[in-house]
Amino acid sequence: MVTALVTAFFWFVSHGLLVMFSAAVLAVVLDGLSGWVGRYTRLPHGLALTATVAAIAVGLVAVLWVGGMRVSNQGPALRSNLQQSIGHLENRLKTMGVNPNALGGSAGSGGLMEGAVTHLLTSRASISETVDFAADLLIIVVAGIYFAAQPTVYLETAIKLFPRARRDRLREVFRAVANALRRWVAGRLAAMLAVGAITTIGMLLLNVRLALLLGFIAGALTFIPYLGSIVSLIPAVLIALLNGPATALYVTVLYVGAHITEGYILTPLIQEEVVHLAPGWLIMAQLFGYLLAGVFGMAMATPVAVVLTIVVQMLYVQDVLGDHVRLLGN
Repeated sequence: MVTALVTAFFWFVSHGLLVMFSAAVLAVVLDGLSGWVGRYTRLPHGLALTATVAAIAVGLVAVLWVGGMRVSNQGPALRSNLQQSIGHLENRLKTMGVNPNALGGSAGSGGLMEGAVTHLLTSRASISETVDFAADLLIIVVAGIYFAAQPTVYLETAIKLFPRARRDRLREVFRAVANALRRWVAGRLAAMLAVGAITTIGMLLLNVRLALLLGFIAGALTFIPYLGSIVSLIPAVLIALLNGPATALYVTVLYVGAHITEGYILTPLIQEEVVHLAPGWLIMAQLFGYLLAGVFGMAMATPVAVVLTIVVQMLYVQDVLGDHVRLLGN
């Protein structure tokens, strides 16, 4: 009974815990960056953190100013082109003797596939999820900055909940977790930039419509390993179909090549291979994260898996079983 109540409680507050975890990940990254700034500028931690946050803010504003407005302006065009491409696809299916409307659409509705896209892009649920995500993002940024400003205070407060004999070991676990998370985030950001640039340039050369927006989507979804690349491919192929099946095939090859480049060339160069989890475990973690907290949970599933893996390696495999194991991120 008690186990069921505890499980139900954590399930109920899972979204809040995920937001707090995301803020902690941001704090770890900011603390690492501010430490690097402090070493080279000899600024105290507070000023180094302020300089780091200011530099990141200026960089984001610059990126949004240069490309964000253009990307947002292409949003309505993306919807229109997706509907047009799906209409062409439905017509091709009809010529092959397949009636898409028989799957559940109606003749006057534009077909099931087009109706699904329209619902996805205009539904109140999608708008509500966007607002909720913006609120969560604000909380994550503010809390992350506060955590990064005084990391020792928050860490020691949590560690004092455990017996004295275990506190030094818990500090070692935290350092290992922080190191792995910094490496993982650095790898994901580099991968996002690389995939976004490769796909954008490739689609411009292929004369695919909305190349900048599709490249932005591809880069952003690269944050989610494996599944993100599959999801980002779907709108790209649908838009490419407007140029013909051959272009859609070229775009598919382009996306596969971009992610192979990211996974087998870029990633080893930035040493993210030391934070490597088996694809099967990652996909299962992403599925569970999605069931728990939607897209947000799926996006944060990998860093959660990284943390849990290191905790199990150190506190169970090493301390309880006494086995030697190479820690994730080391």
